[in-house]
Amino acid sequence: MDRAEPPQDKGKVVYGILCLLGVATLLPWNVFITENEFFDIRVHVKPTYRSIADNFESAIVLTFQFVNFLALLALVPLQRFIPLHQQMLLPLGLTFAVLVLAAAVALWTTASGVAVILAMLPSVALMGMTTALLQGGLFGLAGLCPPIYVQATSVGQAVAGFGVSVLSFLTLWAAPGMEPGEVRRPKDVAGAATAYFGLSAAVMAVSVGGYWWLQHLPFWHFHTRTAVCWEEDLKGEEALQSGAGEAVSLEQGREADDLPLLRINARPSASGSAKAPANISAPTALQNRVTRVPVGEMLWLLRWHALVLALDFALTIAVFPSVTAAICSVHNPAKSPPCFPHVAAGRLAGDLWTPLLFLLFNGGDLGGRLLAGIGQQQHRAPGTGALLTYALTRVVLVTGLLLCHVITPHPWRLPELVRSDLLPTVLIFLLGLTNGHLASLTSMHMPSLLPPSYRERSGPIIAFSITIGLTLGSILAVLLTSMLQSS
Repeated sequence: MDRAEPPQDKGKVVYGILCLLGVATLLPWNVFITENEFFDIRVHVKPTYRSIADNFESAIVLTFQFVNFLALLALVPLQRFIPLHQQMLLPLGLTFAVLVLAAAVALWTTASGVAVILAMLPSVALMGMTTALLQGGLFGLAGLCPPIYVQATSVGQAVAGFGVSVLSFLTLWAAPGMEPGEVRRPKDVAGAATAYFGLSAAVMAVSVGGYWWLQHLPFWHFHTRTAVCWEEDLKGEEALQSGAGEAVSLEQGREADDLPLLRINARPSASGSAKAPANISAPTALQNRVTRVPVGEMLWLLRWHALVLALDFALTIAVFPSVTAAICSVHNPAKSPPCFPHVAAGRLAGDLWTPLLFLLFNGGDLGGRLLAGIGQQQHRAPGTGALLTYALTRVVLVTGLLLCHVITPHPWRLPELVRSDLLPTVLIFLLGLTNGHLASLTSMHMPSLLPPSYRERSGPIIAFSITIGLTLGSILAVLLTSMLQSS
């Protein structure tokens, strides 16, 4: 295999494109869950399915998560049968179609609640599948490059959440407050919803162009060509025999095709043996040996990092947004949910309070993911023990948020730790910061734990680990909010 030095990523163009594709992965979902006012108004237009309309936000979340979970579960063993181009372009195209449909529904102001529900729930299910395919493919795509490029996709996903939070906060801040008894109609929310869905569709279209550009960049050609060479070597050779841990002499001629082979970016010597460069240690050479790795063995190699990812997101979702959305400003006199939108202390203690907390979390999440790309951590991850300890210590932040000014339908069992708005704002920012930092730090180094020809297949495992964490966190959130309220 060619030992030529890889070309430079001039202007960080490849990094930027992978970041853009990361935005495309989660921007549509963030827009759908942010447009709760739009859906709340539109699905209640009669005739409608009342039971679904009254719980439409939960229906969206459950539909998306269920389909996304099943799709990722299937993708882990089946990814190798799906061409990489299809893993990227197909979901981008289908998501673009879903968003165009959503924009059209927003403009169709005379549509009944039944029509909106029948159009949107299947679209959300399709988006759950496309997000799984895109997320798994994107992490695998970035895994072909150095670890910092996996961090780029992680940063892009955080940009999607942060961007939507900023737009939501600014839109609400600029909008005039509703008068008591005022009821909004479909045409009142059509403009903003159309803009959100249309902007997301434009991002999908630009992402397709970015992916096309990626294929023409020398830096990208070098790393994908290297992975293809590993894959071709793998297909042409048999798996190493049990206990064959030494480099095997490569004989010239046809018989050589049947022998195990050690490839460490080395050119065959005059005698025909493949020698590792002097600067590569034996353990590295052993790890890079071309060999077949079953799915079960891949999961075993990545088990601890997958556990860290699951713990990270489980602890986050345990309180965000189920508990954080129930935290009111200490200057808000509400005794039962929701927090009063109009209070004497000003809008930041009223209708802007919850959007502010969402903005702080997403800002912290983005900052944490950017932090993972600074210094030596972008080249070498901490040990497994350090990552697990990091994940478990986040319980302190979760506990602190449970001790804030939480307003629930039934009295909250836990005492209020400090009667101050500073505590929840700091804790939520740190929750986002540590969530993003740990997730990015862990995922960016997972592909390098596998042999080069298998690094692309780490993508679905990373995405599935995150989904497991989100699922467990959702269950934990339900348990916490029910157990900590007095009956």
